[in-house]
Amino acid sequence: MKFPYPENDEAIETVKRHFQDRENHLNGLRAVLPPRVIAIGEEYGTEDGLIIKVSRSRSGKDLTLALRCGNIPDGYFDWVLTYKDAEITTDDERTLARLARSTMLAQSDHDADLARHELDITENGGVEHRLEFYVFMHGNVEFAVRCSDILWEKIAQPDRKLPRLKERFPGGLPTEYGRYPNPRN
Repeated sequence: MKFPYPENDEAIETVKRHFQDRENHLNGLRAVLPPRVIAIGEEYGTEDGLIIKVSRSRSGKDLTLALRCGNIPDGYFDWVLTYKDAEITTDDERTLARLARSTMLAQSDHDADLARHELDITENGGVEHRLEFYVFMHGNVEFAVRCSDILWEKIAQPDRKLPRLKERFPGGLPTEYGRYPNPRN
């Protein structure tokens, strides 16, 4: 991540500076990115988001990532992000596949949830969306998707329960199925 979260989150001034740096960066992108893409960087309530499903379009050009986000007092929603003309490195796609497959069942059986995300522009004027997930007993892992545009929507949901799916990233790169290894092993 370009703006890593401070290791000592009890240092209030450091945390404030972190959020101010992120806001300044996003404000600098306003002249380059469309408002609907900037709105992704301003979207809050996405922390602790669980991967519902990842899919590629038939042409293979677009990538869709659906996350279940929200909390009890504010309500839950599916945050569906479609990356147009998506480019993702092999390592990042493998990370995404592993994260998707760490959510096995519909009820609370997951190892990874979204910690934070950030936007940037690529050298050729495209969009880069970086997402960092907290993996239980493992730490944080991240991946990036580069694209020409991002379309997104929020769909209200009654709770955090995910649909039961046999595969959360059909056609994704092969990975060890399911859980990230415990670093103590």
